Amino acid sequence: MQVKQEAVLSVPTPPMTERKVVPDRFKLGRKLGQGTFSVIFEAYDTQRKENVALKIEKKDKIKTILLFEYKVLSNLQNNEHICKVYDYVENTESKQNFISMELLGNNLDKVKRNHSDGKLPRGFATFILMQMLDAIEETHRSGFIHRDIKASNFVLGKNSSKVYLVDFGLAKKHLNKDGYPIPARKKADFRGTVSFASLNAHYC
Repeated sequence: MQVKQEAVLSVPTPPMTERKVVPDRFKLGRKLGQGTFSVIFEAYDTQRKENVALKIEKKDKIKTILLFEYKVLSNLQNNEHICKVYDYVENTESKQNFISMELLGNNLDKVKRNHSDGKLPRGFATFILMQMLDAIEETHRSGFIHRDIKASNFVLGKNSSKVYLVDFGLAKKHLNKDGYPIPARKKADFRGTVSFASLNAHYC
């Protein structure tokens, strides 16, 4: 079912600084979340005639991160648990670039917190967990490792029946063009979220 434009425009208007970044094609709506390098808004795409998720670079952040994420997502478009990515746009005036993507539902951290006891029903949790494992496995098979696995980076689809793995800004290619593992570096900086990373990651 198509969501009408008014559904987006009826929510609080984003700050002028954010509205200036994107072209008139997009009508910004509510803020969905933010990370170290970007902010995500719901927006109405007047060309596609549907609501999308718009990921906008923060000012003064590394300018290659969002482009890299767009390239990774483009490589993973055949995977079942990866959202559709539509456009990468460079804004030469504001120096803030953005990606437009398929609009999904809540992340699993929010879904869990929305339950009164903070727990998911056992059957639903098992159903979700199996899909999370599938999402990670298919990403690895496609030659990438995510490097920031946590509940907030898994998002439910609109009907809550499918799980998607999102936020590939820290991803790393681990297979070469022939499908063989790329040799590990002797020393690598920490990547990920401290409270969710494995113990080995803290000592690398």
